[in-house]
Amino acid sequence: MKITNRIKLEEITDNFVYLYIDGIQIAGTFSGRTLEAQYEVYDWLLVILELDPEHVIFYLIDESGSIIDQQTIGHWNFESLFASPKVIDPQSLEFVFVTRGKLKVLKIPEYSMLSRRKCHLQFENVAIDD
Repeated sequence: MKITNRIKLEEITDNFVYLYIDGIQIAGTFSGRTLEAQYEVYDWLLVILELDPEHVIFYLIDESGSIIDQQTIGHWNFESLFASPKVIDPQSLEFVFVTRGKLKVLKIPEYSMLSRRKCHLQFENVAIDD
């Protein structure tokens, strides 16, 4: 996993944006309002958008802009800032959002007890918002 600057966003409304990869618009709209961070992992892009002060959404997208996986973290009663993202190995990211959380991006999805489904995005120590 490495930091990238390939993703840009254009606000449509307070809660939706268009995303661009290398200047080319991705089809459709994405929930979010602020681009918090972006990374390249495997052949994908990990895009982290703030939804509101209590929620952040992680999108895992391929080069064509198709969503491979997505997950919203946060809770209505825990206003926080997404902060201190740190790549800790080729597939893992630590960050602070209420508590110190960790994300591991898997090439092959595995069942997640938090999400209750098979996911590429595997979180530790965060509140998952269904």
